[in-house]
Amino acid sequence: MKKISELPRSLRILLTLSWRILAVCILFALFYNMKVGCLRIMANNPYMRNVSGFWENKMLMQAVFYLSFLMYSSLSFVFKLHDVPYRRRISSDCSANSSLKTQYKAIFLGCEFWIEVAILSLWVLFSASDVHFFDLVSGFYADLSVSEAHWLTCGIMLPAILLLTVLAHMAAVSWWARKPEPTDITVRRRIFTFFKQLLFTCIMYLLLAMALVPVYPILATIGKVMNIHPLLFLIPLGITLIAILSFRYIRALLARHRFVHGLTRICHSERHMLIDRAHLYSSVFSAKDGINFHLTTEKGDYACKLICSLRHKTPLIFDEDGNVSYTVSYGLFGLDFFSDTISARYDFESNDKKILILSPAVDSVYITDGKARRLLESGDHFMGYTLYDGESLLNALRRKGL
Repeated sequence: MKKISELPRSLRILLTLSWRILAVCILFALFYNMKVGCLRIMANNPYMRNVSGFWENKMLMQAVFYLSFLMYSSLSFVFKLHDVPYRRRISSDCSANSSLKTQYKAIFLGCEFWIEVAILSLWVLFSASDVHFFDLVSGFYADLSVSEAHWLTCGIMLPAILLLTVLAHMAAVSWWARKPEPTDITVRRRIFTFFKQLLFTCIMYLLLAMALVPVYPILATIGKVMNIHPLLFLIPLGITLIAILSFRYIRALLARHRFVHGLTRICHSERHMLIDRAHLYSSVFSAKDGINFHLTTEKGDYACKLICSLRHKTPLIFDEDGNVSYTVSYGLFGLDFFSDTISARYDFESNDKKILILSPAVDSVYITDGKARRLLESGDHFMGYTLYDGESLLNALRRKGL
């Protein structure tokens, strides 16, 4: 039997397109059945069986609408993670340090993205009047004809699908950049991991649908009492979603602000020099090379770099190669389904004393040589650096004991 690489080019292209189309069809079939399952969970509850009106139905359709699109993006992301040919093509086109422009170019110039968009767009164009989203649009705009409501549904869904498809592809590319492709994994293990992560995603959205059961009737009651159009709930819903997704960043920024404000006050009162300040807040979102500020006291000069971890309970690991990292696991019922390692460079060159500052602080920090690891405390020295958390550094400056 010939290998795929030995087949004629036209046949290889045909097989690739067939596989891509089949994969997207499987993705869509799973998404559609999950959407119907979530709708049944949210509709078949005592409240909706006893009370059924304009507000209740429309709030239900809105909840299904938003949940469905989030679910599609998550399912698409899982499919992309295990698309080995796609990963290798992207890896050959852009490196781990490639700019967003290069990553977007690698995505948009490949057939994988456009096949997915084309199939989903055809489904929207030919089936929009049969899906549950059509009921949402036609209910809000009762004076529209069936044809007008159909095209309005398409106008809403097509940009949403395009945006979420881009986000799923970008999330997969970002994941691949952080995690090198394993070379020793077997096909059986790869398939097992794929179905495990797919199962985790489906269960999480079914649980989320159950959690929304008591929420949307409350919103419907508020809408009826205050006479608010259901679409206006988009504003507080969007604000709430953004707040949830950015909670860790907000907490880290507040901790960073407290540290910077305290450092500035101490330097002003003790007549220390604080110069060469750079990326004091933006380093919360992405690690920057070099130092963040230079501190001069009566005891010496210090080059200082800020280290940020968004999860204070997750151990932070320094290694001897100049990397600092922490691993995030996502699981359910005690089982880990996803794990992601967030890493950055902590090393820098300076002739002054070098200080690493944890802001915000974390519960446990280790230094490893690849075999064993040792617990680090605030004030410990390793690899030519001194480690402090933000509050310990401020206390040392107050005592003039830095």
